[in-house]
Amino acid sequence: MHFSSLLARADEGTLQTLIGRPALRLLKALDPALAAPSALRELLKHLRSADALLADSSARPLLLALLRPLEAEQLAVLLTTDPSSDSYLTLRTLNLRRGSARERLLFNFFELAPPTPEVVDGPDAQEPVPAQAALFPYQRAAVRRVQTALRVMPQRVLLHMPTGAGKTRTAMHVIADHLRSREPALVVWLAASEELCEQSAAAFSATWHSLGDREVTVQRFWGERELDLEQCRDGLLVANSIAQPSTVSRCLASWRRAVRSS
Repeated sequence: MHFSSLLARADEGTLQTLIGRPALRLLKALDPALAAPSALRELLKHLRSADALLADSSARPLLLALLRPLEAEQLAVLLTTDPSSDSYLTLRTLNLRRGSARERLLFNFFELAPPTPEVVDGPDAQEPVPAQAALFPYQRAAVRRVQTALRVMPQRVLLHMPTGAGKTRTAMHVIADHLRSREPALVVWLAASEELCEQSAAAFSATWHSLGDREVTVQRFWGERELDLEQCRDGLLVANSIAQPSTVSRCLASWRRAVRSS
């Protein structure tokens, strides 16, 4: 049957419910004639399409209740393999999933094209997540070998890589892992020039920004800067290995004593 024939059977109460009480009050305030069933039926056609009404889980039972007994029985048999003796009850409690075969059968019964499934943009099943401080495979292998060596006595290791292979970046990952596993912890980084000192401090800051688990301090100790271990008890101390090696050693001895006593 055609959907318009079904809608023509709707009484005033059904039409008012489908249109909505707030809209109905407004219509009556504007012109009482607009609330007549014939006017409401025409208004409903303009407000809501046939497929929107059928797809609406609250409007659909009202519409299916307008079917004749034989029509309701035919539709109930069409939509379910085990209809109850009360066809209207079967249709009223019908679970209609969008895009399903049952939905297509319902719309075909009323000579309507089923609605096009809504395409919702969402994340793909697989989504690459880039690493902000990513290492090349050979650098990751170097990190693992360094960590293995540091776990056994005498806990010393020399990281040797060709120029431009990323020694500093690789070492900063080792330092970040060390700091995450201990709190507080102070790592001393010695560089032969002030330029290398600054590069090392900047490299650590960038690495820790991505890999860190807390706020730590970078202490720059070269040039005219004074060493303040009270401000650097957890983090990285970068010093000039040529200008301040003895000072660094004395300060670290003081730092270790202070940490043991705290």
